[in-house]
Amino acid sequence: MPPHTNIIVHKPCLPPEGAIEAMGEPHGQLRDLEIPLSDGGRIHIVEFTNNYLVHWDRKSPSRDPIGHLREDASPLYDLFIDGVKWISRLVR
Repeated sequence: MPPHTNIIVHKPCLPPEGAIEAMGEPHGQLRDLEIPLSDGGRIHIVEFTNNYLVHWDRKSPSRDPIGHLREDASPLYDLFIDGVKWISRLVR
């Protein structure tokens, strides 16, 4: 399955053991969880009232925040890079 492809898991299923609190873009969810993977990626679990959305990311933001922005959240990465360029012009 390609990264970022959500699978819907209906409640009352509980998050798997080993899932930890995580960061995620706000979409009205109750919380974000992740299961770190040995290759530096993660399984991202987004909890809503009645279900979970589950997908995998190439990079975990808790381990490699810049890599996660670059590979898994490219619009945010582009904003970050534009902000850095703008600030660097200001300090010259």
